[in-house]
Amino acid sequence: MNKTPPIAVTIAVWLLFVVAVPPARAHVEQNMPPGMAVMEYRILLEFTPDDYKTRLKFAAALEALKRYDEAEKEIKKVLTAKKNDFNAIDLLGLVRLRQGTVAEGIKLFNRAIAINPLDTMVFYHLGLALAESGEREEGIQALKQALKNNGDSGKGWKKRKKTIIKTLNRLKEENSAKEKGKKP
Repeated sequence: MNKTPPIAVTIAVWLLFVVAVPPARAHVEQNMPPGMAVMEYRILLEFTPDDYKTRLKFAAALEALKRYDEAEKEIKKVLTAKKNDFNAIDLLGLVRLRQGTVAEGIKLFNRAIAINPLDTMVFYHLGLALAESGEREEGIQALKQALKNNGDSGKGWKKRKKTIIKTLNRLKEENSAKEKGKKP
């Protein structure tokens, strides 16, 4: 028995995705839980395997689910095709940070900064990584730079700014407590 669908079904499915993909992506970007997003991105990538933006969103959803090995695999597919993709490098740095290979994460964030020194979130990620590595003062400086680079003042900036300030204040408090602890 032939399991290949009739051409009409294939065309109908293809048209569904051509017409439905933009709304589907918009829906994914609007508060869809990462598990559902993973399923949707996986389907989209079946039809458009060379869509690197979707592949990175897929990797980000996997990272949010702490499926770091799978996320890394997807990011590397993008980097194979686009060696200096800023978002892929930044996301791989974040995966490395979450995996505990902080030094490698720092290298990746610095590589991403060399490509796009005006991005806010890469400096935030670098600040987190530096603080995690014990370099709190350098982490504080990176977070201050993130606030200066508020070029993405559009959608979501207020929430990101609040998160950066909260992290910056926490690191400053930790530094202050550490200094007080050293004094006799």
